[in-house]
Amino acid sequence: MTNDEWRLLSPDEMMNEEGASGTVDRRGRRSIVLILMAFLILGFAYSAINPLHEATDELRHYRFVQYLIQRHALPVQGEAGGLECTAQSHHPPLYYAVAALATFWIDTGRDVCYQPPVNPFWAYRYWEVGRDNKNQYLHGPDEAFPWRGDALAAHLARVVNLLFGALTVWLTWAAARVVWPNRPALAAGSAAFVAFNPMFLYMAGAINNDVVAAAAGAAVVYGCVRLLRDERGLSWRWGVWLGVLYGLALLSKFNLAAILVVIEAAVTWVAWRRGQWRQWLVVNLLIAGVAGLLAGWWFVRNQMLYGEPTGFERLTELWGVRDPRDSFWLAVSELPYAWTSLWGRFGYGQIPLPSWIYAALFGVLLLSLAGYAFAGLKGIRAAGVKASLRAMLRPDSNAPALALLALNVAIFFAVLFNYLLVSPAGPMGRFFFPALSSLAILMFYGLVLLPAGLRSPKRDASLALAANLFMLALALIALFGYLAPAYARPAGFA
Repeated sequence: MTNDEWRLLSPDEMMNEEGASGTVDRRGRRSIVLILMAFLILGFAYSAINPLHEATDELRHYRFVQYLIQRHALPVQGEAGGLECTAQSHHPPLYYAVAALATFWIDTGRDVCYQPPVNPFWAYRYWEVGRDNKNQYLHGPDEAFPWRGDALAAHLARVVNLLFGALTVWLTWAAARVVWPNRPALAAGSAAFVAFNPMFLYMAGAINNDVVAAAAGAAVVYGCVRLLRDERGLSWRWGVWLGVLYGLALLSKFNLAAILVVIEAAVTWVAWRRGQWRQWLVVNLLIAGVAGLLAGWWFVRNQMLYGEPTGFERLTELWGVRDPRDSFWLAVSELPYAWTSLWGRFGYGQIPLPSWIYAALFGVLLLSLAGYAFAGLKGIRAAGVKASLRAMLRPDSNAPALALLALNVAIFFAVLFNYLLVSPAGPMGRFFFPALSSLAILMFYGLVLLPAGLRSPKRDASLALAANLFMLALALIALFGYLAPAYARPAGFA
């Protein structure tokens, strides 16, 4: 394939195109530092403006944290004390344990099952953009800054999530740097679609386990693209590291079990390319062993408590389930809602953004897909199908890394759609977060592939700047135009 966009640059070409490697590194570091600073500032603003427990299931996730602190044990699904009190107990404990370590020293003065007063009109015309009765709970002066007691504990738990969000942004940037080591602008542009995604900012500023799932997914993808670029191929060290990453992923959220397919794809590709089948066996045994040591206890516990290792059957007994044989078209009809909630639908979905924002983001996705189509057709026209495929299989091709990212996107779309088939709570874009990093990298690179003359560092930088400004503008519009007004205190109480 003659299209250079599918080929990794040689060192000489890198030097000619970007200048000294030290300059490239400095540019890359400056860009990610600025993006991370902006993300943390915006994330804290989203968190401060969003009243406590208004985000999806935040109160239930917070109860999990407090359960660990106050009762020194993991909650059990359906145990005495009320379903609402242990509603999130089917989740693995990684985020909750970290949040508990950060907040155990705070006396909240409240029981695990504390229920704040509910606004009975909170779902009024929930499908409309507006500010009428968007609060689910009634918020008193005890939540005002400076935070104390329960409010301080909740906000610190939010800070923990914000740091996991920053880690996700950095891992997105780092994975793109591995794929294009001397095109730092591509990493900066990719990071923008995570760092300034309004929904990711909102969730990173709330209490949940979806952001740690995003970080775990990004970490696994980063490790796998590093493996693809490792000139030594497979070794026992990769078995240990991938086992650690997979074990932590399993302790983050159960849907990350599916990311094992991505790990196996990377390991098997490297083994096939280098003829390292003995190392392939060693690496797989180490992945299974290390992941089992880290996360196996969780599945053993589920087996002992619920009679099966996932705990999902007990979850469906408590919360109900759809019959997938009857819900296919219903699931298809819910995909647009899942798309909007991937980019920005706050609260429990009752604070949507204007439809033009979702349409604009869908337009960006279509442009990105057009970029891949253009690059593929250009290469086929120039060299033919067979030569193009051979070029993708060359050692210096970045096609395997892009394919790995696409595989991750496909897997978690399938996971999301499967959940749509079986659960009324399925159409939530946050369930796709483990592949958000992969989607961001692929979306931005597709824009880079659009026809616009010769490739150059200046063009890369211009596109990266445009992507960051576009996404930053959306984040600010969502924050000050829709989130803040929806949760503003009434004039008589402000």
